[in-house]
Parts: sequence; C-alpha cells; structure tokens
Amino acid sequence: MSASRKKASKARALSVKPQQAATTQPAGASEPPRSGLRLGQPPSTPAFAELYEKFFPLVWRTARRMGVPDGSLDDVCQEVFIAIHRKLPEFTGQSTVRTWVFGFIFNIVQVHHRSQRRKSAYHRSTGDLVDPDTLTDQRPSADERMRSAEAAGMAHRALDRLSDDKRAVFVMSELEGLSATEIASALGLNVHTVYTRLRTARKEFQRLVRQQAVGKA
Repeated sequence: MSASRKKASKARALSVKPQQAATTQPAGASEPPRSGLRLGQPPSTPAFAELYEKFFPLVWRTARRMGVPDGSLDDVCQEVFIAIHRKLPEFTGQSTVRTWVFGFIFNIVQVHHRSQRRKSAYHRSTGDLVDPDTLTDQRPSADERMRSAEAAGMAHRALDRLSDDKRAVFVMSELEGLSATEIASALGLNVHTVYTRLRTARKEFQRLVRQQAVGKA
C-alpha cells in the first residue's frame, strides 16, 4: 500500500465517532423505559454509553424482581448507573462486566429497601405486579393472559416475602442464569454461602407459591 493510501485510511478511521447510547424507549411493551439516567451532563466516555445501552434492561428487570416498586425503578436505576459511572475507571476485569454490574444492583437495592423500611412499616408494594419478561409480542386469549398475570403475580409475591439476601441469590441464579461463582463474586460471598442461601431460597419460594395456589383453589 502506498504512503498516500495509508494516510487516507488512517484519516477515515480517526473520523469515526463512537455510537451514542440510545435514551428513547424502544417499541414494545416488554422493554423498560430508558429515561432513568440523569447525570446532569452526557457520560464522558463512550465505554460508559455502550455499557448503559447494553445493561439498562438487565438493571431494570433485576431491580424489579428484587422488590423495587414501579414508582421507584427510575430512581434506583439512576443510582446504579451513577455508581457505575463513578467506579468505571477502577474496573480491573477480574470478573465479567455483567457480574460487576450485579454487585451495584444488589448494593443499591439494599440501600433502597432500608430507606423504605425506615419511612414506613408498610413499604412493600401491593399493586398488580406482572413481570415484564412475561409480556410477548403475541396476542394470547383473555384466559391465557389472566393465567399468565396470576402466575407472574404469585411469583412476585413469593419473591417479595424472601429475605433480601435469599432473593438476591435466587434472582441471579434462577432468573438471570449466573453461576454460583459469579454470584459469589458479585456479592462478596464465598461459594458455599451462595449454595446454602440458594438451596434455602428455592425451598421457601416453592413453599410460598404452593401456599398461594392452595389459597386460590
């Protein structure tokens, strides 16, 4: 390649701008809103924008599954990404980014729950909770929608009655598919503790769902 062609190729490469993170809500009811980040000014690095775009749905649904009510989801997601933005330069790659992000979710959801408990003894949501992951683009019958909503509601109520520690490992393992090693890394626990909590959480979750099913029979 001639020197002039090399210079032209390098100039084109330097002219490419990193893609900005999308902040508009995508079409489809199953997607969470993407307006939860309010840092006052745009993120200073493209790496953060890419991370925000990739992990916002994960942060949103995990916070919801860990008991954050709909009215507080935007604020909690905002706090998670503010913390990630602040700590991003310190990320060393000792764990996957996904595992690293789960650590922020757990810590900030814990802070939120403690704050809500201080404000009111009746902090738990009593609304009709339907997991966004149960929504599809298909159009099921009214009976199917009702059964799906009932099952999702029972699952959410069972999760809501687990302790925060048990709910965290249950959501990470059963709903997000993390390994025990990844969960231990995200929560700062040893693997044996993760297995113990997960085994107990599974038993309690199944018992709570059965109780609700018997009550509806």
